[in-house]
Amino acid sequence: MFGGKSLAHESGEETFSRIVNQVLRLKLKLSAVFPVYKYFHEEMKRDHYISYAKIGRLENFPATKGTVFAWFNFKQVQKLNLSEQTKHDIMVAQRVIDSATRRSLGQQTID
Repeated sequence: MFGGKSLAHESGEETFSRIVNQVLRLKLKLSAVFPVYKYFHEEMKRDHYISYAKIGRLENFPATKGTVFAWFNFKQVQKLNLSEQTKHDIMVAQRVIDSATRRSLGQQTID
């Protein structure tokens, strides 16, 4: 989960890729970044993008100073100290990722 602001004329995927690079020093190709959905966040008064990236393998990335990095699975989300909106965003992302996985395996999905 990463947060940040997009730059002028930057797509949600480009923003995600740039922020991951800044925080984890991991350069993502845009072809590895997938949008889940976007919505207008009332409290923040701006669009909120939910995206995910496919990476080759799990690593312990050297996060930038002042940043905490940890892997977690979807079952652990309920135990994290997150807002209900963030938990909802992660749950929707999980469904999208699971559907994409089933589709890539040739299984039927609901679009």
